[in-house]
Amino acid sequence: MPEEEKTEEASGRRISQARERGDVPKSRELNSAIALLLGLLTLRFFAQFSLGGLKDISVYTLTHLNYISPNPQTLQVGFVNLLLRIMLIISPILIVMAVTGILTNLLQVGPLFSLEALAFKFEKLNPLSGLQQLFSRSGLVETLKAMLKFTIIGVVVVLTIMQEAPNFQTAGSKSMSELISYLGGLTYKIGFRVALLLLLLSVMDFFYQRWSYAEKLKMSHQEVKEEQKDTEASGEVRSLIRQRQMTAARQRMMQDIPEADVVITNPTHIAIAIVYDLERSKSPIVAAKGAGKIAERIKEIAFEHNVPVVEDKPIAWALYEIELGESIPYELFQPVAEILARIYRTRNRKKTA
Repeated sequence: MPEEEKTEEASGRRISQARERGDVPKSRELNSAIALLLGLLTLRFFAQFSLGGLKDISVYTLTHLNYISPNPQTLQVGFVNLLLRIMLIISPILIVMAVTGILTNLLQVGPLFSLEALAFKFEKLNPLSGLQQLFSRSGLVETLKAMLKFTIIGVVVVLTIMQEAPNFQTAGSKSMSELISYLGGLTYKIGFRVALLLLLLSVMDFFYQRWSYAEKLKMSHQEVKEEQKDTEASGEVRSLIRQRQMTAARQRMMQDIPEADVVITNPTHIAIAIVYDLERSKSPIVAAKGAGKIAERIKEIAFEHNVPVVEDKPIAWALYEIELGESIPYELFQPVAEILARIYRTRNRKKTA
């Protein structure tokens, strides 16, 4: 049976699942081009600093060359010092390129961390899979991009050298510092032009990757139907779980009513059971609450267990806004305390009668 053509745009769920696998549209060319361009600009900005550092290293090395002891410890210390000096010189460029790479990735795909993308997969070692990837559309596009990059670099180098050909004739009359400065400027000019053209290529690649990603995730009509069924089934399961949780919470709530000190009602719409236990809380707690049939059931249980039921519409509505198990707020202390005080006085009179 032939595979059904995929003509439907990818759903949000399919895209989310792809992101969880680490499958996102991203142009590596854009990262490389921006990092190269900003690296060159940083190099130009710190050129005097870098050249001064290299000069200091050369002078230091040549000056102390005759005094260096050939033992391994001295050579190791000298090598570490030299390495640290070089790292200090190139650190601005490395920092800028690292930050650029991170920010470019964030701008392209947003914050993303996928363990599945880091997992080892045996199919990556399969040579047949590698050959299929090589001759796939993405493999051919990567090959074409590599050829374009080499062409761009070659054309820029040739055209720049041809443009600078007249200056080469006078290069022999320049001093060593002037020659080094000229060659450095020429190298920077070539690199900057290459970086700009690669940036243009990477922008085109960015939009291609987006289009290719959307095409890859497209769905068939059957896949859309199956996903809708799964979503509906998941929604029914979640609804069933919520119903069971509500039922369990309601049962626990009803079990607390016999221990309540008072039930305050609207009187017909709502009912709230209050428990005042210093071992549980320093202030009264909303042990149960409900409206309609649940309120009627709360009152029935209260009557069955001789829990006082008091009608107080303003206090009832104020208490109804409090979540189950929470203490009543400070502004309700006095009215609730007055209700409890009346109940306690009534109980005491009955005991002494």
